[in-house]
Order: sequence, then C-alpha cells, then structure tokens
Amino acid sequence: MAARLNAPFASLASAALAASITVGMAPPALALASVSITAPVVSAVPATVTSTPGWTTKNVNLRTGPSTSYTSLATIPAGTPITIHSTRSGVWNRVTTPRGDGWMSSNLFTTTPPATVTSTPGWTTTNVNLRTGPSTSYTSLATIPAGTPITIHSTRSGVWNRVTTPRGDGWMSSNLFTTTPPATLRPAAPSTTPVANLTGARFSAAGMTSTYHVRTQGIDYSKPVGALFYFDGDYYGRAASITENPTSQDFTALAAEANRRNLVFIAPVTPSSATSANGYTWWERVNQNGDWQRAFARDILGRNPSISPDRIHLMGYSGGAEFISGELSKDRPETWMRTGSAIMVAGGGHFNGPIPSTTPSATFRQSVNLRWYAGSLDVAGQTNPPTWSALSAAQKGSAAYRAAGFSRARLVTLQGLGHHDYVLHSIMAQHFNAIGVQRLR
Repeated sequence: MAARLNAPFASLASAALAASITVGMAPPALALASVSITAPVVSAVPATVTSTPGWTTKNVNLRTGPSTSYTSLATIPAGTPITIHSTRSGVWNRVTTPRGDGWMSSNLFTTTPPATVTSTPGWTTTNVNLRTGPSTSYTSLATIPAGTPITIHSTRSGVWNRVTTPRGDGWMSSNLFTTTPPATLRPAAPSTTPVANLTGARFSAAGMTSTYHVRTQGIDYSKPVGALFYFDGDYYGRAASITENPTSQDFTALAAEANRRNLVFIAPVTPSSATSANGYTWWERVNQNGDWQRAFARDILGRNPSISPDRIHLMGYSGGAEFISGELSKDRPETWMRTGSAIMVAGGGHFNGPIPSTTPSATFRQSVNLRWYAGSLDVAGQTNPPTWSALSAAQKGSAAYRAAGFSRARLVTLQGLGHHDYVLHSIMAQHFNAIGVQRLR
C-alpha cells in the first residue's frame, strides 16, 4: 500500500528532485540485496557391498589390513564359517569371522560349502585338553576327564575333530577319544558266567593301589544281576573297619542282604593313606579317591558283563556317605552306571563344590534313587570332628540334590538313633523294599 505524503513535504520533495535534474545529477540508485546462490554438490554413490558365505581352508591369520605386514588379530581355524565381503584390495577381502572383522587372503578361503557335518557319540579315553583350535599350540579351554561322553563332529583338521563336551565346544585329537561305548554302558550281553568271589584283591589307578572284596553267594545268573558298592566310614585302626574285616558279622550281613536281591556285593577299601586327624577316610582327597573308584568300577564291571549297568547301587556309612554325596553321585556317574540308587547312612553332606548343571544328564537325575538315612540324635558331638552333625549334613545334602533336579532324592529321619546305633543291613533292606528291589530268596 502506497504512503501518502503531507502537502508541504510533497512540495519539498518535488523541488529537490527537480533540482537534481537541473544540475545533471543522476537520481539515487535503487539498492538491491545481494543474493549468493550455491550449486548443489553431488557425491559419488559408493558401490554396494555384497556378502557371500565362505569357509577357511587352512588355519588363517585374520589381519587388521590387506597384507601380511598388518597385525594378526586372531588365528581362524580351518573349516571355520566366515562371511566374505566384496570390499577387496588385490587378493585380500574384508571378512567377518567368529573372532571379529578383518582382512583375509582369498587364497585361504573358499565359497564351496564343506561336506555336511555329521555327529557321532564318543567317549574320552584319557584326560584330554579341549582346545580352541586343531593343535596343541591352541589354548586349552578345559580338561575333559577320561570316560566323559562327547559328541564328535565330522569337521576335521588332520587328526583333530570338532567336538561338543559337557564343558562346551572345541577341538580334540582323535587319538584321545573312542566311538566304542565303555563296557559299563553297552547293553549287557546275556551271560551266565559267574562273578568270582574275591578277598583282598588289588587294583591300581590314579596313582594309588588298594584292596577290595567281592561276594556272590546265591546269585541267579538266569535273572538280571546288579551290584552294590559299599564304602565304610572313617577309622583309625583296621580292626574298626567293616571292609578291612571281610569275615566279620557286619560284613557278612551286608553281603548276604545284597546277594538275596541278586546284587553282587563289592567292598573296596579306601586307597587313601591315613591322616593324623581323621584316620583312613574316603572323603579326604575326595577327587583322587573318586578317580580311583571310577576306574575300579569300570574295570570290574567291564570284566563281568553279567552285571547290568542299570542295576548299580551305592551304600556308604558316615565318611563313606560323604564320599557318595560329595563325589560319586555328581562327578561323572554315567561313565560307569546308567541308573540305580544310593544309600547314605549317617552323613551325605553337600561339599566339594556345586552339583554341575549339565552333568549328570536329566535322565539320570530323574531315575536314580538317592536316600539319606540319619538318626534324630546323630548331631554334633557324636563323632569326629565333634562339631560335625550327620543329621545336618544329610539335611543339607538331600536339599541340594533335590534343588539340582534329582527328583527321587529323599531324607529319612530315624528316630532315637545316634551315630553308632545304626544296623546297616537292616537299613539296606528297608531301602530296597522302599524302591522295589525285591529279594529273590
């Protein structure tokens, strides 16, 4: 909208304009704002990076750049799946591996898929290092004990196989495992060969030697045969031990009760030497004693195929009960038995580390019958050390196993009994009657 000037000011403006024209001056120029216009910059569009699955053909250094002068980030084992990116520098490609991204020479991988990986059950034949790659120069992830069930994959590098173990996946030399099941895990071949009665036989394993006794009175080999392993409590003098006195009344009564139920009675003597504080025990040096017992069980059961791995029972009194709960029931029991039961009298606490989460198997946890038998008076002050309570140990042990998924774990409290009041063969009979292992005679 135009502005209207008052008359006096309009006259003056006209006069000024006229004057400027008269003297030849140019009229004031109209000032325009300066506008700068910048042309848009068009960037080059990079080529699309594509990716292709691949597999290493050898052990390969994953490097920070595209030549051998660059630092190695990791060594990627032969047969490892990788992703090959189209970013290249000469014969080098950017790749993604299980150990991260980097550069790799295209001479050391392939896009041809390997043969289908198959898997086979196996068992370690000795203590084996599970390694990150296929040679002894690779880091050990864990030591896998002898007799451990594993899964053997067909991915190989020389004599090395990819394997899956209870401690995870890795590499293992094929010289250190077998696909032949341990004798105790094979289906029992029909056998009527009697198991020999033995007194004072000797067995060596885990750097230790000890004696054992076997009783087989009246075993009927036309019917399923099992075994019961008995582990005695602590003792200072050999005269105080049931297993050191195989002609004693207590030993004879235990063997007879087992034999009536078609169970071979096997009584090993602890391989540990005596300690000044506790005498002869199973629960001290518990891991080494466990290695000895597992080797012994595999040996004697392997030599006697008439004994079924589905009918293996354990019984322990006091320190022997501690040995069962702290070692045998949770550390590789399936390397020598499929199922059965354990009778823990006057003990059976939760010690020697947690119960593993992956072994024993869920099938074993749900099938094995674990029973604790503890007297209501078997408390602190009843035995050595004087602060130890068998009743408290049994309560804690049974609770720990139930929490770990052993669905048949039970505690039986025997009223009015102290530590030295148990009649062991009667408790054995009570236990077998409760779980359905019947007498044949």
